[in-house]
Amino acid sequence: MKNAIIAMIMFIVMILTVVSINTVNTRTTRKNEIDDNISAAMEHSMKTLYEDKANGITMTKEELKDDFTKDFLSSVESDAEYKIEFKAADVEKGLLSVRITATYRQVFWDAHIVRDKTLVFDDYVDPNTVFYKITFKAPKYDATDYSVMDVRAEFSINKNGHIQELPDITFADVNKSIKGWKITEGPVSNKVYTETEIKELRVQQDITFSAVIE
Repeated sequence: MKNAIIAMIMFIVMILTVVSINTVNTRTTRKNEIDDNISAAMEHSMKTLYEDKANGITMTKEELKDDFTKDFLSSVESDAEYKIEFKAADVEKGLLSVRITATYRQVFWDAHIVRDKTLVFDDYVDPNTVFYKITFKAPKYDATDYSVMDVRAEFSINKNGHIQELPDITFADVNKSIKGWKITEGPVSNKVYTETEIKELRVQQDITFSAVIE
């Protein structure tokens, strides 16, 4: 009986530990996704405002809000309900300030994340003038040690742009191939990205991808 109680307690502790780790990891991932997409949507809205002003077109406050809302909601991928509150939206001053509340289901309860961000037109930098370096590393064609990575391709991408094509990399050993790619410099992650997932990323900093060989 005593052993059964101890085993039950250990099982409960193990479950709570797994839930706790999952909760922290999920929250961090969601916060990063929301922050990235708020920044990207704001910059897109400011770009539209910037271009309209240059062409003598006046964007209304509601159009600025709608532009941000559509861009943000079309970009986030996590399953959640998003409440968008505009603390300020001034097209004359070029000011946009938002609060986004994300509600999502954790293991046993609903969780909330609140993020605030403000962008002023004077702080806006046209993404067409900002470029980031994208690097792909993989073993050499005739490699004997497949843990040694060499630069196989490098190119520049506009801020908030997308990677259109991946380098075509083959090896002399026909039994070796690329399973996927890990980000080893930039927003480092243990995730193995497929070609499709890489093409869906918004480029917001220099990124180095390293091949995962199988």
